[in-house]
Amino acid sequence: MSAVAAASQPAQQEDGGIPIESLPLEELAKVKKSLDQEQTALIKNFEQLKFAMNSYMRSKRAVEALSETEVGSETLIPLTNAMYVPARTSEVDSVLLNIGTGYYSEKPCKGAMEFFDRKSGFLKARAKELEILIRQKQNSAKQVMQVYQAKGKLNGHPPSLLFSSSLHLVSPQTSNSLLPLTVAKQAELNAQNAKALSN
Repeated sequence: MSAVAAASQPAQQEDGGIPIESLPLEELAKVKKSLDQEQTALIKNFEQLKFAMNSYMRSKRAVEALSETEVGSETLIPLTNAMYVPARTSEVDSVLLNIGTGYYSEKPCKGAMEFFDRKSGFLKARAKELEILIRQKQNSAKQVMQVYQAKGKLNGHPPSLLFSSSLHLVSPQTSNSLLPLTVAKQAELNAQNAKALSN
């Protein structure tokens, strides 16, 4: 069984797992590094899910606004991110949706809003699953860090070589929440930890 699996379930020695307390400092450092990398990847996925959720909600608001627009109203149509052309609305009862992989579907405005709600609901559920996984990785990393600190003190390693605390997560339900540590900042902290351990 890998050291990462042992860190994830340290108390299950009777099931064949290796207790993290029995690992040498070098192995603990590897386990911590692996857990940090996994956390970073999961948080990146979490941020992408939040971005997609926000995109669906913006699209829903746009369809709502369009459905309340009168036929013949002036509007701007985006050709690129920076170029728009003036136009007039000709029909506001239905919209053309990009449903993925290059396919489009014409739907009434109500159906389009329901589509956006379904997609947002699916992504919200996935974000909750990721949040649980991230918290599990954080707990595992915290356990490894505690064992490392205890062994480090016994072996005479100064506290400056010991791991720093890991990532923090904010619930996806708050609309303007951000992760306190960005992926780039976490990667920088992980690199500092690895450098300190190699000295």
